[in-house]
Amino acid sequence: MQRHEKIKKMRQAIRENDADFVLVQETKLEAKKANSWARNFHQEYLTNVTCKSRTLIEEEYRQRKKKELMIEGLNEEEAEENINVNKASTNGGLAFLAKKVWADKLLRWLTDTKEQRYAIAHIDFDENTILLIINVYAPAEGPSKSNPFFQRLTKTVTEIKERYKGERKKVEIIIGGVLQFLRRRRQRPPQDGERASEVQRGQRATT
Repeated sequence: MQRHEKIKKMRQAIRENDADFVLVQETKLEAKKANSWARNFHQEYLTNVTCKSRTLIEEEYRQRKKKELMIEGLNEEEAEENINVNKASTNGGLAFLAKKVWADKLLRWLTDTKEQRYAIAHIDFDENTILLIINVYAPAEGPSKSNPFFQRLTKTVTEIKERYKGERKKVEIIIGGVLQFLRRRRQRPPQDGERASEVQRGQRATT
């Protein structure tokens, strides 16, 4: 489906549901296109678009491909020579829409500056309550104590709650998006003379 068709269907769905807040994941936008995307909704909504620069997209692709190629048996120099960053595709990206009737209540947006995987709206809901609406596009590893993304998000939310606690405000949280609650089989390392692809085929066959 073309991007303009997706936007058209999204606007129709938002209109039909009369949504106050809309959390969008996988916009697949580069940073330079964020403003043009947001203009599709500017008449009714305040927008916050979180996406990666082309430089970051290419660097993430480079690191990911190098790791894959080295697992396949190439050394670091050979892996670098076989990486074409022009093949890096745009992925991820978040958009947060808030109806303009909430403009006076919307205190701030907070976005993930490291990986652009979460955005948090701080809403002054009433005189005693701050509402945090969190839009998440989590990595596929799923939540665990060892997952750096969830460690970072938990730390951020805890710090926010502590700050408002000092202002004698209760914090309520709504979280939505793609949380990737998956349980994955642990992949064994390749044995001598065996490639990673052979390990994956073997594990699929025994699943």
